[in-house]
Amino acid sequence: MDITDTHYNLEFYADDSTRVAHYENMAAPIMLPRVGDHIHFHNHDITLKITRVVHDFVDHFADEPSRFTLSHVVKVYGDKVA
Repeated sequence: MDITDTHYNLEFYADDSTRVAHYENMAAPIMLPRVGDHIHFHNHDITLKITRVVHDFVDHFADEPSRFTLSHVVKVYGDKVA
C-alpha cells in the first residue's frame, strides 16, 4: 500500500492530564522534546519537565481506495515546574 499523504500532530499534556498545547496537520516533523527536557509555553505561562513521549500512528482511507493517509501523533507528557 502506498502512502499518499502524511500528517504530523504534536500534543502536550501536563501531569494532571490537562492538554497544554496541540499542533495538527504540520507539513513536516520537527525535533521532538526528549525525556528530561524543559518546555515553556509562553501563552499559558507553564513549564513542563518532560516525563514521557508516546508515538501513535493512525491510518486513514479516503473516499478513493488509492488514497491512503498516515497520521503520526506524538503525545508529550510532563510535570509542571514551578
